[in-house]
Amino acid sequence: GAGGLSRLSVWLIQLGITPERIDKGCPQQNGRHERMHRTLKDEALDPIALDIKEQQKSFDIFRHDYNNYRPHEALEQQTPSKYYKKSTRLYVKKIQPPYYDLDNIVRKIKRSGELKFKGKTYHVSQLIAKQPVGLKEIADGIWDIYYYHYRLAMLDLRKDRIIK
Repeated sequence: GAGGLSRLSVWLIQLGITPERIDKGCPQQNGRHERMHRTLKDEALDPIALDIKEQQKSFDIFRHDYNNYRPHEALEQQTPSKYYKKSTRLYVKKIQPPYYDLDNIVRKIKRSGELKFKGKTYHVSQLIAKQPVGLKEIADGIWDIYYYHYRLAMLDLRKDRIIK
């Protein structure tokens, strides 16, 4: 669907966090993350534990060593623990409904994941069913679709389709 949403990304957006995406088939755009996964696989999954509790112990040891003992090139050969600062952000206990500026037209996504706009129906995402989205015209017949602060897609009324 629009915006490449997952349940996790919907929750992050609701918390005010903007998911960042790389192009499909371009892991080099996120090389350090890919490198961390390779190290995780080599050190915590080789061999795979026989039960989930033992596997979790391997993950916990990996996380502790990775953050406290392993120098990182991106951190000038320092450990992440040297740079870590506890977040000042408060924990969100109750997610607030989205707010859209007055220059947005607000529509609710149907249970099926569809948006009805200007007499037509467009599939957006079932993951945000029953949730309001904001539509903002950016050019003649071209509308941005927002979920909270996150731009999901563009709606092209001239071509009668959603552009992801």
